[in-house]
Amino acid sequence: MADDTDTAAFVQSLKNDNTVRKTTSDMRLFTKWLKCNNEMRLAEEIPVTELDKCLARLFMTGNPQSLVRTVWMNNTLHFGLRSREEHTTLRWGDIQMKATTDGQQYLEHTERITKTRNGANLDTRAFQAKMFADTGNIRCPIQTYKQFLRRRPDDMVADDCPSYLGFSRQTKDDGVWFSRQA
Repeated sequence: MADDTDTAAFVQSLKNDNTVRKTTSDMRLFTKWLKCNNEMRLAEEIPVTELDKCLARLFMTGNPQSLVRTVWMNNTLHFGLRSREEHTTLRWGDIQMKATTDGQQYLEHTERITKTRNGANLDTRAFQAKMFADTGNIRCPIQTYKQFLRRRPDDMVADDCPSYLGFSRQTKDDGVWFSRQA
């Protein structure tokens, strides 16, 4: 019994007050969002598969901030973009939509010279990073990318345009959520 108490005390000592406060705040917001979407159960009571669908709807629909955060997360996880600099210098043409011979869509990231990968040494990846479609998954990264594309101004899809744009202050009937100014 002493080991369990020691373990619990150790885990509790590792908790950061700011993390606990932020998690509590986020859970409060998520619970409010669930209720606004006619889900009266607590998050802990929702089966995992249903909860995954709820989280996907929360992240993927309704607002540009959630869409940008999802794209940022996908780029970080799938392409290994590590620093803020790598994200802010990312250009629209650095990521290209492609398809395999059997028609499966994927995104391919062409890495440019960065602070850590400056071309001076042979520290290059042996392959281009790819992000494949996850058909049937509401959080499919390809569908997220397509949504991100649809919400951009038409003149901001050239290869040399910034990948991340500023949020448009006014949503128009054309469905554009982003502005030219980051």
